[in-house]
Amino acid sequence: MWDIIGQTETIATLEAAIATDKLPHALLLTGPAGVGKTRLALELAKALNCIGDGPPCQTCVHCRQIEARSHPDVSLIERADGKENVQIAQVRALREATSLRPYQGRWKVYIIAGAEVLTLQAADALLKTLEEPQPQVTMVLTAVEADALPATVLSRCRVVRLHPVNDDVLTAALEQRGSEADDARRVARLARGNVGWALQAAKQPKIVVQRREMLERLGAVPDMDLDARLQLVESLTSDRKDRSSVRRQIELLLLLARDLLLVKGGLVPHSALDDQQEALRRQVERYSMAELSAYLQALRRAMIRIDANVDPRLALEAALVAPK
Repeated sequence: MWDIIGQTETIATLEAAIATDKLPHALLLTGPAGVGKTRLALELAKALNCIGDGPPCQTCVHCRQIEARSHPDVSLIERADGKENVQIAQVRALREATSLRPYQGRWKVYIIAGAEVLTLQAADALLKTLEEPQPQVTMVLTAVEADALPATVLSRCRVVRLHPVNDDVLTAALEQRGSEADDARRVARLARGNVGWALQAAKQPKIVVQRREMLERLGAVPDMDLDARLQLVESLTSDRKDRSSVRRQIELLLLLARDLLLVKGGLVPHSALDDQQEALRRQVERYSMAELSAYLQALRRAMIRIDANVDPRLALEAALVAPK
């Protein structure tokens, strides 16, 4: 059984591809941060190498080694600590290793997590491996947005889009992992489909409080004047090296921006806290649908720019200063 919360259709598609020997040699898993892209890639590696019943069985030697990140034929490549990119040396090492036959399992699986941070040189070095796939080698790349990758890499991968997990599905999963029903519903609502965040928050209640406080703070952006917005940008980007933190705040802003559009269209907001919804209704009266759509697009551009290593403060300022 795949150790994945949600994504049932994607799992069924991958299982069918494995069963019929039609799995593409290169996959690109895309979707919001925390949705489970790297986890799905590891589960796919288990399914390809599992020797138990109903792969991945989670108990055979291959499944256990892959879970422990110690399987000789499964490699997870991601940017090293202190680095902003996946480096060309990492890709060259991968390229050399793919020329060898599997050492222990049936398949060699190489997972490049956060492929949007490949340097241009690393992306170019990866092309030969993607263009000339070796037998029994599967490449799995993950990225938030497919468009963040060079077109040359993108065209050589089968793109598989993962979607945020439904609140009910996430609530049920948290309850199965020991959370009380009320706590599970509260965490699932705040997670907005981010499985990684929900699993962490279920164990650390402090994170839930921090998320509520940040949602309240970011929900006030449409009411802020220019000085207040610049002060917010300053506080959110005080540590410019922590790009992931800025990105998480932009994700929350995107969720709240979508809520504004929903309320403007007469629909129920998805992400705002219950006590924020009256403020949302008041805020949308000051903006046209076109202005709200432009705000949403500005936030999306900020996220893409951060993934492309633009200075986080400049990216966030461009998004928050433009709207009236």
